[in-house]
Amino acid sequence: MFYEKNTIFGQVVEGLDTIMSINDAYCDTQNRPYQNIRIRHTVILDDPFDDPPTMVVPEQSPPPARDANRLEDDEVVDENEGKTQEEIEQELKAKEAKSRAVVLEMV
Repeated sequence: MFYEKNTIFGQVVEGLDTIMSINDAYCDTQNRPYQNIRIRHTVILDDPFDDPPTMVVPEQSPPPARDANRLEDDEVVDENEGKTQEEIEQELKAKEAKSRAVVLEMV
């Protein structure tokens, strides 16, 4: 279960569209996204706690760890790479035929 592994550390009050796009990510059987999701920037609107006197604020975040089995967050997948124009056109025609069949079935 997720509640055994994650810590709640805040509440989202703006940018719920971002949360919804994270929620819509394609995942494997362990609910882990195939493409890495990175939170690059946050804004703290209200911090009710004082910082500890020994706290050192780093100049920047550490670089993310790379996972060879996952797509990086900025990586673009071109599904037509390595295909001929004829193969691409055949796939488009097949997709269009399938869409028309679904619409016809709905009617």
